[in-house]
Amino acid sequence: AERVAETAAGKVADRVAERITESISAKMVDHVIAAISPQIMHNQVNTMTQKLSAPMTTSQPTAPHPSYSSIAATPLSPTVDKALGRAAIRACEILLDPLPGESLFPLDTSKHDIAKKLNEALDKARDDSTPKGKVKAITILRNGGLIAEMESESLASWLNTMEGKTALVSNLDISVSFRHRTYPIVLEYLPVQLQLDDAGFPTQVEQENNLPPDTIASIRWIKPPTKRSAEQRKAFALMHITDIHLANNILRDGICIDNERINIRKDKKEPLCCAKCQKFNHIAKNCSATQDVCGTCGDDHRTSTCHSYCTTHCVNCRSQQHTSWNRNCPEFIKCCKDIDDKYPENRMPYFPTEHIW
Repeated sequence: AERVAETAAGKVADRVAERITESISAKMVDHVIAAISPQIMHNQVNTMTQKLSAPMTTSQPTAPHPSYSSIAATPLSPTVDKALGRAAIRACEILLDPLPGESLFPLDTSKHDIAKKLNEALDKARDDSTPKGKVKAITILRNGGLIAEMESESLASWLNTMEGKTALVSNLDISVSFRHRTYPIVLEYLPVQLQLDDAGFPTQVEQENNLPPDTIASIRWIKPPTKRSAEQRKAFALMHITDIHLANNILRDGICIDNERINIRKDKKEPLCCAKCQKFNHIAKNCSATQDVCGTCGDDHRTSTCHSYCTTHCVNCRSQQHTSWNRNCPEFIKCCKDIDDKYPENRMPYFPTEHIW
């Protein structure tokens, strides 16, 4: 009986202790919450005040990426339009040269009469397969040749084929040769031991680069080999391509010669510099100066005979700090800019065409 009473008393005591602990714990939690609530409320109020006092900003909508159609519909700049227009005209042109010692037409023949004679020859040569069109404009060249602009590119392309050439020449009473327009590309730092003068060298380059036959019209050194120094190991060359699209492909993809990748770029128009007077925009053949002017020191002798290697004088800008042939000359840079303004395609890395390329 005593043991039963002790057991019952112990259970009662445990039960009372649990209730007291729960009561105290609940009160302690209440006291803790009551203690920290003001700080929590204070922080929340500060945060909300900062948000409300901050300036309201409206989110800008993200600009959508331009589509192909929107880019295609964007007007081109005037300089690009001018370059593309010039390319379209060139695609409609044929170049005619006289045979050595002969002339195409008498010097006093008007452009209207030249166009009339060419149109008469076209009418005689035309059949059902001949593209329609006539001669639109004539440009007379200094060498006695001429450029005939056709009304359509298809007619110009036909006249540049063997069939078209034969048909036109057979109906003209003059001797004429067709000259194909080529597209010059500069080859930089070629090894000087390459035999560019070899007749089979262009074919070798075409085969190495999987180019169609007769893609390369010619390759030549820009600086004559006789003027090289004994230590020179690299030199620049000029390569002429017969087709504008192939020329652009070469500029894009590059070219290899003797298993070496060569740096290339489109040849740019630059100011003519007279080797006699050192002035710009004409050559020595047409120079009116009575005596030679040195491009190095500026004295009255040929540049090739100058011995004043430590004396420099620029004839064009009158500077004593560089020679007349220095490419950093302010006058040379100005003349280059004038050419770029006149021929906007000069700034382009590729040859512009009117077709999508």
